[in-house]
Amino acid sequence: MKTMHKYFQGIMIIVTTLLLMTACKVKQNAIAVPAINYKGISVYEFKSKSKGNCGKILDCEGKETTVFGKIDYQNVYHNQQFSIDKFFFKDVEGTYFVEVKVETENNKAVFDKILAADTSKVWILEGVAKGFDAPTNGYCRRSCVLILNSEKKLYLN
Repeated sequence: MKTMHKYFQGIMIIVTTLLLMTACKVKQNAIAVPAINYKGISVYEFKSKSKGNCGKILDCEGKETTVFGKIDYQNVYHNQQFSIDKFFFKDVEGTYFVEVKVETENNKAVFDKILAADTSKVWILEGVAKGFDAPTNGYCRRSCVLILNSEKKLYLN
């Protein structure tokens, strides 16, 4: 009986290990490999390229970048208590996000478009990267937001 118990215990350890290894590998691939059928780069790739030391201009700053992702509908701010209209754009997996500031001639049209769309759809956004320094807890990091300057530069894939 003890031999059978040890046998099943060994099998359970092997199966659990294999399942954990498989789950970790799937998560790594989901983040690292961009979707082939989308125009532009993923939010993850943009975030990777848009961070550095404070005071140092990043390569992406001032350049128009095409990024694909989803609107984070829990973080859409229009005509509220904020001085600027903005929303958060997340990667397809929902892990990474970037702030998008809306600075168009008709911000309302942008938000009407966002709120009328299916929340599960993937969007293409063509925005200009704008850097900022973010000091936190005695450390400072430079990062970027995207500036959407035309309603036509946000569209469904």
